[in-house]
Amino acid sequence: MTVMMFNRVAGIALHEGQVLLHRAEMEDFWTLPGGQIEPGESTETALKREMQEELHTEVTVGKLCYVVENFFPYSGKDYHEIGLYFQMQLPPDSPLLLTQMFDGIELYFNNQPAFRLIFEWTPLNTLAGKIMKPAFLSHELPQVESLNHTRHIIHDGRE
Repeated sequence: MTVMMFNRVAGIALHEGQVLLHRAEMEDFWTLPGGQIEPGESTETALKREMQEELHTEVTVGKLCYVVENFFPYSGKDYHEIGLYFQMQLPPDSPLLLTQMFDGIELYFNNQPAFRLIFEWTPLNTLAGKIMKPAFLSHELPQVESLNHTRHIIHDGRE
């Protein structure tokens, strides 16, 4: 069986006890915004590029919180993703900080046409009620601000 492998960077944006999540309009699960790291691209550059593409905004990249080995099936294929999850900050005057739910766009994903992304500021204490991928996020993110070191997580979501 062929396993698709790729590197992904994700941003953890926190604001007033909430975290910024997103999902594709055709999916039922939420995840952290981010995307694939291009060959020759640093993780910081990749995260900034992804936020510019999806949200049309600049971000400041903070500390590395999680290194995640994520194994999962999606659309009939098996994936092995190496994910690097960083704290990130939106500009303090960003109108996105004042909008509970808003749209973005995914331009390049698996050779699919562009599609709508739904972004939502979600209270950290309500994540257990969300379908999150990878699933560990629902119990890790509420404690992310108290992390004093980078955590290595192996998440096996294969059925």
